[in-house]
Amino acid sequence: MNNGERCNKYFLEACELADYPDFVFVKCRKILEVILKDFYCESVGLERAPNNLKQIQQIRGKMGEKKIKVPRVVDICFSLVQEMGNFGAHDHDGSEMEIDRLFSETCLAATQALIHWKYPLISVEGNLHI
Repeated sequence: MNNGERCNKYFLEACELADYPDFVFVKCRKILEVILKDFYCESVGLERAPNNLKQIQQIRGKMGEKKIKVPRVVDICFSLVQEMGNFGAHDHDGSEMEIDRLFSETCLAATQALIHWKYPLISVEGNLHI
């Protein structure tokens, strides 16, 4: 299974979890990690990402150091998915408002756009109700 197919698989899993925003956010963040590592490796001519590039911030930092650019709207989607993934991965001690499906679908839509951008030949067939 190639990275585009992996992202599609994870995306379909995330769509099944749309009523559970925290799980969607974390799954979408995982997709973002795959996309970023893949894009970075292609940009610098590596087969695999170095072991020290495991987190999104590290990968984005290396991209900045090497002056690897992405379209601005793609960068905005990167940031949205990263922030929502961070939010979903941590306990907020009940202090946050209830998160409904609308937030899940926003994250899924941004993730779907990223998959289409990076893997245009992969058909992303998630069940979004936007």
